[in-house]
Parts: sequence; structure tokens; C-alpha cells
Amino acid sequence: MNFETTTCISHEHREILELYAKKYNVSLRNLIAMLVQYIAEHEKIMFNGNRRIKYRNRKGPHTWQRMHIVLYPQEYEFVLDMKKVYKMSFALIIAFGIDFVLEEFIKLILEKENTDNYRLCNYHFEFGEDEGIKYCHIYWGLPTKILTKILKLPQNRLLL
Repeated sequence: MNFETTTCISHEHREILELYAKKYNVSLRNLIAMLVQYIAEHEKIMFNGNRRIKYRNRKGPHTWQRMHIVLYPQEYEFVLDMKKVYKMSFALIIAFGIDFVLEEFIKLILEKENTDNYRLCNYHFEFGEDEGIKYCHIYWGLPTKILTKILKLPQNRLLL
């Protein structure tokens, strides 16, 4: 089941995203999902745990355009985690990506011939306890220790 979420985006940012979506023949929702994933995987935002979620500055009611985005379940969970880790709203994460990361993202991801493989698929949780403290690790990619375990399985049990 896919998740629909609503965010607000400036008219200028919407035009930029639509331009690149058309140029590289990618849907607007895929472009946003890939951009957000790129931001997280390449650590473009500094972690700051001692603050509330930050939102964009309000500039009046006619500055923003409401946008509905349908996300796959793993993308939706990923966005929720990004909001928690980076303490930023989804709209602010998208705006940050457009303002500071878009050119790099286009060169490294969109200008390649095949963007179909750039999808969030190795999203993994690990729960544990250390010295009485329970924790949860969230992996935005396949962790080496998990990959090592998978590669050691007999060939008939390999589930990739």
C-alpha cells in the first residue's frame, strides 16, 4: 500500500523540479524521492539532535503551492526517519535539496543513462541492547555486517 502525503513547495521550486523531471523523463514524485534519498545517503545535512523540527520561513499564503506526493512504504518510512534525524520538515528537506544539492544530484544521478536502479531498497532496522540500554539502528543502505552474513549463506539460501 502506498502512502500519500502533502507538502508545500514554492512556485519557483516546483517549476525547477518539473523542468528537470521533463528533461530527464522522470516523474515528479520519483525525482523528489531520489533527491531526498541522495541527500541522506551522501550526508548533505548536518545532524543536530538538540532542537525541534525546523520548518521553512513563512512568506505569505501565495508563495507556496500544495503538492500531493505518493510514496512507496519504504520511502515514506525513510522520509519519517529523515525528519526525526535531521529535525526538518519534508518541505524543508526538499527545499534544501533544490537549493544546495540539485546540481550535484543531476550530474551524479540523473545524467547517467539509467536511474531505475536508484531506488531505496536496502533500508534495514536492527534492535538490540547494550549494557541495559535498548537501541534501534536504522541503516540507510545495506550494512557491511549484514552483507557479509548474506554472502556466507549457501547458494540455495541466498535471498537477494
